[in-house]
Amino acid sequence: MTFGMAAVLLILIIAGIILAVRGLQQRKILCIIIIVLLSVFGLALAVYMGLTMFFVDAVRSQPPV
Repeated sequence: MTFGMAAVLLILIIAGIILAVRGLQQRKILCIIIIVLLSVFGLALAVYMGLTMFFVDAVRSQPPV
Protein backbone atom coordinates (compact mmCIF):
# COMPACT_ATOMS: atom_id res chain seq x y z
CA MET A 1 0.00 0.00 0.00
CA THR A 2 1.33 3.42 -0.85
CA PHE A 3 1.67 6.16 1.73
CA GLY A 4 -0.86 8.33 -0.09
CA MET A 5 -3.45 5.58 -0.10
CA ALA A 6 -2.94 5.06 3.63
CA ALA A 7 -3.46 8.79 4.20
CA VAL A 8 -6.68 8.78 2.15
CA LEU A 9 -7.97 5.73 4.04
CA LEU A 10 -7.15 7.39 7.37
CA ILE A 11 -9.14 10.47 6.37
CA LEU A 12 -12.05 8.26 5.31
CA ILE A 13 -11.92 6.40 8.62
CA ILE A 14 -12.04 9.68 10.55
CA ALA A 15 -14.99 10.80 8.44
CA GLY A 16 -16.67 7.43 9.07
CA ILE A 17 -16.30 7.83 12.82
CA ILE A 18 -17.84 11.30 12.67
CA LEU A 19 -20.73 10.06 10.52
CA ALA A 20 -21.29 7.08 12.82
CA VAL A 21 -21.56 9.35 15.84
CA ARG A 22 -23.97 11.70 14.09
CA GLY A 23 -26.06 9.16 12.23
CA LEU A 24 -26.41 6.34 14.72
CA GLN A 25 -27.48 8.18 17.84
CA GLN A 26 -30.55 5.98 18.25
CA ARG A 27 -28.62 2.70 18.00
CA LYS A 28 -25.96 3.01 20.68
CA ILE A 29 -24.61 -0.56 20.47
CA LEU A 30 -24.16 -0.43 16.68
CA CYS A 31 -22.54 2.98 16.99
CA ILE A 32 -20.05 1.71 19.57
CA ILE A 33 -19.17 -1.35 17.48
CA ILE A 34 -18.56 0.73 14.35
CA ILE A 35 -16.47 3.28 16.24
CA VAL A 36 -14.33 0.55 17.81
CA LEU A 37 -13.73 -1.19 14.47
CA LEU A 38 -12.92 2.04 12.65
CA SER A 39 -10.63 3.11 15.48
CA VAL A 40 -8.68 -0.14 15.31
CA PHE A 41 -8.22 0.22 11.54
CA GLY A 42 -7.29 3.87 11.97
CA LEU A 43 -4.71 3.02 14.61
CA ALA A 44 -3.21 0.36 12.35
CA LEU A 45 -2.96 2.85 9.49
CA ALA A 46 -1.42 5.50 11.74
CA VAL A 47 1.21 3.00 12.94
CA TYR A 48 1.90 1.99 9.32
CA MET A 49 2.34 5.62 8.29
CA GLY A 50 4.58 6.36 11.26
CA LEU A 51 6.79 3.35 10.62
CA THR A 52 7.00 4.23 6.94
CA MET A 53 8.20 7.75 7.75
CA PHE A 54 10.62 6.38 10.33
CA PHE A 55 12.20 3.85 7.96
CA VAL A 56 12.36 6.24 4.99
CA ASP A 57 14.10 8.80 7.20
CA ALA A 58 16.51 6.13 8.42
CA VAL A 59 17.43 5.22 4.85
CA ARG A 60 17.86 8.87 3.83
CA SER A 61 20.11 9.74 6.76
CA GLN A 62 22.23 6.61 6.47
CA PRO A 63 25.97 7.37 6.55
CA PRO A 64 27.86 6.67 3.32
CA VAL A 65 29.62 3.34 3.16
